Amino acid sequence: MCLIVFAFRHHPTLPLVVVANRDEFYSRPTRAAHFWSTDRGRADILAGKDLNRGGTWLGMTRGGRIAFVTNVRNPGVERGDKSRGLLTRNFLAGQQLATDYLQQLQGCLHDYAGFNVLLGDQQGLYHLNSENGKIQELRPGIYGLSNASMDSNWPKVNLSKSALGGLLDQEDVSIDSLTAIMLDRDQAPDPDLPETGIPRELERQLSPRFIVNPERDYGTRSTTTIVVNAQGTVRFSEQNYGSDAAIVSRQAIRFKLLTA
Repeated sequence: MCLIVFAFRHHPTLPLVVVANRDEFYSRPTRAAHFWSTDRGRADILAGKDLNRGGTWLGMTRGGRIAFVTNVRNPGVERGDKSRGLLTRNFLAGQQLATDYLQQLQGCLHDYAGFNVLLGDQQGLYHLNSENGKIQELRPGIYGLSNASMDSNWPKVNLSKSALGGLLDQEDVSIDSLTAIMLDRDQAPDPDLPETGIPRELERQLSPRFIVNPERDYGTRSTTTIVVNAQGTVRFSEQNYGSDAAIVSRQAIRFKLLTA
């Protein structure tokens, strides 16, 4: 996952609204969102799957657990090579409270390259950035996360948060309108580009919300939208793209969260 914006307990009737883009090399094998079976034998996890390492970038469970991970762009820092997608998968497949899971993770941050992880359960929604190692409990509001810290002053983060806030002020919040937030391909002006230690031209190429970079065989592979209403009904939509940025598949899944 490389860009995610979400409204947590901000809207009066929609306690969670999420829209996110996954940017990845086109050659990395991936399975589209589906319900996975857990060790307990039930198909509880709804997520896409990285077929290379077995993890996921974003997912949720029928019981309301939710998890997202983004990379942190910091090329000068040496870290371990464990898959960051396992951070989300293991939380979704387990039963630990998000706070307990994150506290345990604090002891092994250097096993992974830089990351942000967002975990939610019935207690709340929590963020951990591997660079500072701090667990943050999120208050109601609109948030944006890319390849730096939470709400970093990046053009695509700011534009996406503003667009989401505008949509939530409208009477009807459709999946199509939420997905459209993430489809803008405009590069940020040079004075607004972040400085993350990569070449300026590459920084420019990675600045849009929707990335198309055939020279590197890299780009936005999917857009995921999640809307949870006050009655516990979930609308989960995923739109997948090929190397030419054309839509190759769509999934639209609706289900009711299980109550304890």
